[in-house]
Amino acid sequence: MKTRILFILIILLSSQILSSAPDSTSRKKYSVKARIFRIFYGEKWVERHNIFGEFNKYIRNQDYQNAIDFLTDELSNLDTLKNDYKMHTAGYTYGLRGAAKYLLLHYDAAMSDVNRSIVIVPKWSYGYFIRGNIHYQARDLQAAIDDYTKAIDRKRKRKEYIHYYYVRGDTYWNNGEIENAMSDFTKCIKLDRKWATPYLRRGSARRSLDDLKGAKADYEKALALNPHLIGGYQVLSYYYFEQKDYDASIGVIMDGLHHNPDNPHLYEYAGSFYLEKGENTHAITYYSKCLEVCRDSTDDLTRLQALIGISVAYYDEDDKENSRKYFDQAMHLQPLLNNGKEGLEELMGYCMGWMDKEKEVLPRMVEEFNLSMPEGDE
Repeated sequence: MKTRILFILIILLSSQILSSAPDSTSRKKYSVKARIFRIFYGEKWVERHNIFGEFNKYIRNQDYQNAIDFLTDELSNLDTLKNDYKMHTAGYTYGLRGAAKYLLLHYDAAMSDVNRSIVIVPKWSYGYFIRGNIHYQARDLQAAIDDYTKAIDRKRKRKEYIHYYYVRGDTYWNNGEIENAMSDFTKCIKLDRKWATPYLRRGSARRSLDDLKGAKADYEKALALNPHLIGGYQVLSYYYFEQKDYDASIGVIMDGLHHNPDNPHLYEYAGSFYLEKGENTHAITYYSKCLEVCRDSTDDLTRLQALIGISVAYYDEDDKENSRKYFDQAMHLQPLLNNGKEGLEELMGYCMGWMDKEKEVLPRMVEEFNLSMPEGDE
């Protein structure tokens, strides 16, 4: 008897699902889900579903202003005074519009919309997530952590859950709470063991906590999962560099270049390690390749580091002509270098990754070279 009743219910439900579609050729991947919800919740669910669907299309195309215009029109069409459900739909719509404004860097306007959304639909995790992002941009890290925690407490989807842990871990890291950051990155890993980035970030947390063996294991796991993760090669090579194992550092970078042959950062790292090892010819080769690869790049810092490195390598080889040639290019790129030793000290204060060889040689170079700009270029 129970089996017969269940069979009849299945037939009735299937007939309603199929009859709700205008024709079979127009069905989308999620149409069965939409028709099921239409049966149980009516057209009110379809309205919300369509708003989310259109919003996602705009976001995928990075068409943020049209997303805002679309959501503004939807809000003007929602008669929220008549119906609690309409009010909730408006709450979600305010939150989505706040997200689009956030992506356009209109943080104050985004905060206003997101706050309205949270008041109307306080159980929706996404509103807290976007507000956390706005706090993060304002460098109010504790407020961001609090909102990410609220988003995690209200999570609905596993994918969102993982991402919320990741951004909270990143915020803990920037707030100096390294152990909390490591805990959140570990939660990401438990939820998705094939996502490489949390391994990389947890490795950095472990390194900060002097767990060098654990850091190395995480770096290697991240690269095994994603051989195109440039940051993984950088941190793993630097792990060996700190132990003065220059050959291992270079080996890591060569492996990175095998998988990423057009990455200027890896060529600059290779040049730096060869420079520190005292192999100036190899250093010049890799610095030159870095400059070639990033010729049309906007990454001025990597270009600057390569110009300074190759200048030091030539100077150490007693090739003052080429050394000065590349140093002049560095001076064009970074005006601080025109201020002699004071400018050099200021530059060293905020640039990372200086080699001991550079620290030793650069002061002699700026003292020896005439630091006026090349003729005809003033």
